Amino acid sequence: FIGILVGPVVGAIAAVSWRNVFWIYLLGAVIFFITLFFIPEPPKEEKSEAKKANKLPKAVWMYALFMMLHRLAFFVVPANLSVFVEENSWGGATLSGWAISAITLASFFTSMSFSIVFKAIHRWLGMLSVFLLALGFTVLLLADGIVGLMIAMLLFGIGQGYLFPLLLYQTAQVCSGEKRTFAIALVSSCRFLAQFIVPYVFGGLGWVFNATAIRDSFTFSLIPLTLVAFGGSLWLLLKPKKLVAVSD
Repeated sequence: FIGILVGPVVGAIAAVSWRNVFWIYLLGAVIFFITLFFIPEPPKEEKSEAKKANKLPKAVWMYALFMMLHRLAFFVVPANLSVFVEENSWGGATLSGWAISAITLASFFTSMSFSIVFKAIHRWLGMLSVFLLALGFTVLLLADGIVGLMIAMLLFGIGQGYLFPLLLYQTAQVCSGEKRTFAIALVSSCRFLAQFIVPYVFGGLGWVFNATAIRDSFTFSLIPLTLVAFGGSLWLLLKPKKLVAVSD
């Protein structure tokens, strides 16, 4: 919820002076203080040699890769949105902040309905999420105004709101005990790795294909997402795989 509020606030601050935006990182000091003094350390557990030797299931690494790839495809949006908005003369930093907040807001409410939707279409939820992300890029590339921009942001938010908890849930299903905690942390951390390598990956693609415009970066994300959405749907039709439903 705080993330929803921070976006427009940062946008308004940036409209005054872009240098002031970086003061928002002072929130980290508050988080550090709360973590250091108010969150108790978990009790230490004795680990046997057998437990130490246990390895993570291969599926965990697969989900970690999926997390990194899907976040890599998505993070090109917040990384370039401000410039994209200004290039199209739609607005400035304030509008970009509101647009990012729309993604966060949609993800927030979508995640709250994850359990219900997963029970209804669990086998297709992953492909639906990828399709929504691909549709978001399509709408963004075709948008000719703020309305199209905000629709694209909402599609991104809904896709993220389903896909992110789905990957964490599936990760939790293939592990147990202490390994489950580490596996979820590993998969979650891959989104930050994706955020770090976004400029290098898309910069490299732009150099290889001589396509350095921001629209080209969005297209680089749209193409694989579309292929995965249709290819994955075809695979599910030909070789369905039953997933475990969320328990009450």
